[in-house]
Amino acid sequence: MVSTARALADNLAVLKLIEDRSLSSHVVGIAMGEEGLLSRVLGPRAGAAFHFASSDNGEETAPGQVSVRTLLDLYRLDQLDQATRIFGVAGNPIGHSLSPLMHNTAFRRESVNAVMLPLKVKTLNDLLTVVRDLPLGGVAVTMPSSRKCCRTWPTWTR
Repeated sequence: MVSTARALADNLAVLKLIEDRSLSSHVVGIAMGEEGLLSRVLGPRAGAAFHFASSDNGEETAPGQVSVRTLLDLYRLDQLDQATRIFGVAGNPIGHSLSPLMHNTAFRRESVNAVMLPLKVKTLNDLLTVVRDLPLGGVAVTMPSSRKCCRTWPTWTR
C-alpha cells in the first residue's frame, strides 16, 4: 500500500495496517513525501515484508524516498526492532537539522537501541498525535534555518 502523507499522523495508519496484516500476509506500506519518512524508516520494524529505497542519493524515484545508504547508515534500519526507542526533532522546514545525524551517530557509538527521526510538523495537534500514538520517547524542536522560513513556521512555536 502506498499513500501520500500530508501530515505526520498519516504515518500511523500505514504502520497500523502493516502491524495488523503482517502476521497473516506479506505486507508493504509506505507514505510518500517528506512527512512520510516515519513509515519509510519504521515500516520494517512494524513487520513490513520488504522496503523501497533508492540505490543512491540523488536517484530517488518518489517523493520522500531515501537511499539504501541513508536507511542503513543514518537510521540503522537493519538494527531497529520493537525495543528501539523512537525520538524526533520537529520543525518546518526540517531538512536542515543536524539532530538526526548527531543523535543517531551517538546512539550507534554508545550502542543505544534508539533512533532519531526528522519530523516535518505543520500543526501542534499533528505532532501530539504522533507523540502519543507512536509513541515517541522524546521530541526536540528546532527553529527554521532563516528568517524567511519563519513565516511558514506554525504560530504555536512563537
